[in-house]
Amino acid sequence: MALTILVTPIAGDIIQASTWINEFNNIYNNPISLISPLTATVDLNSQTLSGAATFSGAITFSSTVRITSVDVGHASDTTVTRSAAGIIAVEGVAVPTISSTDSLSNKTIASPVFSGTVTGTYTLGGTPTFPSSVSFATSVAIGTTPATAGELRLPNSGTIQLRNAADTANRITLRMDANDHLWLQAAGTLVIANDATATVTVSDTLIVIYESTADTGAVFFIGTGNIAEISDPSGAYSTTGGTANSTNLTHSGGTLTIENKRGGSRTYTIAAIGRGTL
Repeated sequence: MALTILVTPIAGDIIQASTWINEFNNIYNNPISLISPLTATVDLNSQTLSGAATFSGAITFSSTVRITSVDVGHASDTTVTRSAAGIIAVEGVAVPTISSTDSLSNKTIASPVFSGTVTGTYTLGGTPTFPSSVSFATSVAIGTTPATAGELRLPNSGTIQLRNAADTANRITLRMDANDHLWLQAAGTLVIANDATATVTVSDTLIVIYESTADTGAVFFIGTGNIAEISDPSGAYSTTGGTANSTNLTHSGGTLTIENKRGGSRTYTIAAIGRGTL
C-alpha cells in the first residue's frame, strides 16, 4: 500500500522538509521516496505504525486502510471504533444504521412517519394524535387495569364519550359503575315549549325519555309504522296526540313527534337503542 503525503514546509523551507524525510527514512528503512519538493510517497506494505500518529494537510491512500480507532477533533471525547461486524461506535456507544436492530431510550423523534405493519407491544405516553385512520391487529387496551379480553379494553372506571354537536363539551354515552352495572347515558337535552313539538327521525328503536321538571320517565318501542308504550310509572306520557297534561309521542312515516302538553316548557333527555337521528 502506498501513502501519499503532501508536505508543507515551514515558511517555505523546502530543505527542512527534505531533511525530515531523510531522517524518517534512516529510522524506518527508507519507506519514503520524494516525488517533488512538496510531495512524498510512503510505501507501507511492510510497515506497521503503532502509537499515535498526527497528520496535517491532505493524505491520499491508494488501497484499504485498517485503523483500530480514530479520534475526531479531540484526543479523547470523540473516539470512533468498531463495535461489531458492520457496526461503528462513538465513545463505546454503537451508532444505529438503517439495517441494524437497536433498542433506543431517552430519544425524542419529531414528526415520525410509520409505514407498513408495526408489531410488538407499545406504551404511548402523553396524548398521541393520529392524523389518519389506524388499524390495530388485535386489541386496544386503555388505562392501568383494563379488561384482559376483547378488542376495546377499558378499566371499570372507563367511559366512552362523544363530542356534542356544538363542540363545547363531552358527553358520556357508555360506562360501568362500581357495582358492574352498565349505564347507557344521554347527557344532551331537548327543550320543548308548552303546546310545541319536536321531531326525531327514527324507526325500529327502543326509546327511553326523561323529563327533568316533574322527574318523570317512560320507555317506548318505535316500530316501522307504530309506537307502543312499554313503561310509564308516572302516567305522564301517552301515544295519542293532543292529550292534555301529557307528553305525547306519535309516530308516522319514520318520524317520531314529541308533543309537550304539560302546561309549561319542559326539558327532555332521550336515549335511543336502535336507529334514530335527532
